Amino acid sequence: MNARASLLALALFVPLGCLPPAYSIYERPLPPGGVLMVRGALSDSVLWVDGKMIGELGDYPEGVRLPPGEHLIEIRHERYHTRYFEIRLADGEVRAVEVTLAEVLD
Repeated sequence: MNARASLLALALFVPLGCLPPAYSIYERPLPPGGVLMVRGALSDSVLWVDGKMIGELGDYPEGVRLPPGEHLIEIRHERYHTRYFEIRLADGEVRAVEVTLAEVLD
Protein backbone atom coordinates (compact mmCIF):
# COMPACT_ATOMS: atom_id res chain seq x y z
CA MET A 1 0.00 0.00 0.00
CA ASN A 2 1.47 3.36 -0.96
CA ALA A 3 1.52 6.46 1.29
CA ARG A 4 -1.52 8.06 -0.35
CA ALA A 5 -3.65 4.96 0.15
CA SER A 6 -2.48 4.68 3.77
CA LEU A 7 -3.54 8.25 4.49
CA LEU A 8 -6.91 7.69 2.85
CA ALA A 9 -7.47 4.54 4.88
CA LEU A 10 -6.50 6.37 8.07
CA ALA A 11 -8.88 9.22 7.25
CA LEU A 12 -11.76 6.79 6.72
CA PHE A 13 -11.25 4.79 9.91
CA VAL A 14 -10.22 7.38 12.50
CA PRO A 15 -13.19 9.34 13.83
CA LEU A 16 -12.58 13.07 13.88
CA GLY A 17 -13.18 13.23 17.62
CA CYS A 18 -10.10 11.06 18.20
CA LEU A 19 -7.73 13.48 16.53
CA PRO A 20 -5.94 16.14 18.60
CA PRO A 21 -7.28 19.68 18.22
CA ALA A 22 -5.76 21.86 15.54
CA TYR A 23 -2.82 23.92 16.77
CA SER A 24 -3.07 27.67 16.46
CA ILE A 25 -0.37 30.24 17.09
CA TYR A 26 -2.99 32.20 19.03
CA GLU A 27 -3.42 29.38 21.53
CA ARG A 28 0.22 29.23 22.55
CA PRO A 29 0.73 29.91 26.22
CA LEU A 30 2.02 33.38 26.88
CA PRO A 31 5.54 33.75 28.25
CA PRO A 32 5.73 34.43 31.98
CA GLY A 33 5.27 38.00 33.01
CA GLY A 34 2.72 40.75 33.34
CA VAL A 35 1.31 43.55 31.24
CA LEU A 36 1.93 47.25 31.83
CA MET A 37 -0.65 49.64 30.39
CA VAL A 38 0.23 53.36 30.47
CA ARG A 39 -2.76 55.71 30.33
CA GLY A 40 -3.08 59.50 30.31
CA ALA A 41 0.22 60.37 28.63
CA LEU A 42 0.35 61.63 25.05
CA SER A 43 0.24 58.82 22.49
CA ASP A 44 3.52 60.02 20.93
CA SER A 45 5.33 59.80 24.28
CA VAL A 46 8.08 57.20 24.24
CA LEU A 47 8.11 54.33 26.72
CA TRP A 48 11.44 53.18 28.13
CA VAL A 49 11.73 50.11 30.35
CA ASP A 50 14.92 49.37 32.30
CA GLY A 51 16.91 51.77 30.13
CA LYS A 52 15.68 50.30 26.81
CA MET A 53 13.40 52.14 24.41
CA ILE A 54 10.18 50.22 23.73
CA GLY A 55 8.36 52.67 21.44
CA GLU A 56 5.58 55.22 21.33
CA LEU A 57 2.68 54.62 23.69
CA GLY A 58 0.20 54.86 20.83
CA ASP A 59 1.75 51.73 19.32
CA TYR A 60 0.85 49.70 22.44
CA PRO A 61 -2.85 50.27 23.24
CA GLU A 62 -3.08 46.80 24.81
CA GLY A 63 0.00 47.39 26.95
CA VAL A 64 3.50 45.93 26.99
CA ARG A 65 4.34 42.45 28.26
CA LEU A 66 7.21 42.52 30.74
CA PRO A 67 8.93 39.75 32.67
CA PRO A 68 7.90 39.44 36.32
CA GLY A 69 9.88 41.53 38.79
CA GLU A 70 10.90 45.14 39.30
CA HIS A 71 11.21 47.58 36.41
CA LEU A 72 12.23 51.22 36.00
CA ILE A 73 9.73 52.94 33.71
CA GLU A 74 10.35 56.22 31.88
CA ILE A 75 7.85 58.19 29.82
CA ARG A 76 9.65 60.68 27.57
CA HIS A 77 8.34 63.45 25.35
CA GLU A 78 10.27 66.34 23.82
CA ARG A 79 7.83 69.01 25.10
CA TYR A 80 7.31 67.52 28.59
CA HIS A 81 9.41 66.56 31.57
CA THR A 82 10.33 62.90 31.71
CA ARG A 83 8.36 60.87 34.26
CA TYR A 84 10.12 58.06 36.12
CA PHE A 85 8.55 55.40 38.28
CA GLU A 86 9.25 51.89 39.44
CA ILE A 87 6.82 49.01 39.29
CA ARG A 88 6.84 45.42 40.43
CA LEU A 89 4.88 43.07 38.18
CA ALA A 90 3.79 39.62 39.21
CA ASP A 91 3.34 36.79 36.76
CA GLY A 92 -0.05 37.19 35.09
CA GLU A 93 -0.67 40.68 36.51
CA VAL A 94 -2.12 43.46 34.37
CA ARG A 95 -1.23 46.90 35.72
CA ALA A 96 -2.72 50.13 34.39
CA VAL A 97 -0.80 53.27 35.37
CA GLU A 98 -2.20 56.78 34.94
CA VAL A 99 0.57 59.22 33.95
CA THR A 100 0.39 63.00 33.76
CA LEU A 101 3.24 64.87 32.10
CA ALA A 102 4.30 68.39 33.07
CA GLU A 103 5.00 70.70 30.15
CA VAL A 104 8.49 72.18 29.85
CA LEU A 105 8.38 75.96 30.23
CA ASP A 106 10.66 77.94 27.91
